[in-house]
Amino acid sequence: ECGDNDDDAKERYLREYEKTEGIVLDRNNITRNSGLGSVAKLCLNSFWGKFGQRTNLPNTEIVKSYQRLMTLLTSPEHEITDILPVNNEVIFVSWRLREEAVASSPMTNVVIAANTTALARLKLYDYLEKLDKRVLYYDTDSCIYLSTGEPNEYEPRTGNFLGDMTDELESYGRGSYIESFVSGGQKFYSYIV
Repeated sequence: ECGDNDDDAKERYLREYEKTEGIVLDRNNITRNSGLGSVAKLCLNSFWGKFGQRTNLPNTEIVKSYQRLMTLLTSPEHEITDILPVNNEVIFVSWRLREEAVASSPMTNVVIAANTTALARLKLYDYLEKLDKRVLYYDTDSCIYLSTGEPNEYEPRTGNFLGDMTDELESYGRGSYIESFVSGGQKFYSYIV
């Protein structure tokens, strides 16, 4: 990644991008913008999430009339999953549509969602296989591992491209390392740098 005033890093990035992606970028339009990068990542994850979203999500309805309750209970389209009385005037009715009543969404595409997931997992498994017993923790898109600094020790490539790992310790300064690490499960960890 490059900063606004780091001309050498910017040149390296432009050359590497052209070599990797086959696209020539305009040098004047390249600046580091971590906020925009975060927004882009959020958008891509949201788009992917829509492709894989289930179409028959459960619903909970606040029912205040006998007529609405009877409509739900006798509907051939609704499958009641739970009824919770709140007080004498209100009940919560949880339901989902019966399989034959579910309309497919034009926003979903199981093939794209499954392919994206499969390719990401294969990339992660490639890293895990090479890191072997040095792995302390991993998740969908991250990996925390022991690094001894041995000359022939495998280190995952870090970079700016799809499939590259990001060095999350880079912002702490050159030579930073995790001194202590603890994990209680997925997405539940802490470390001291």
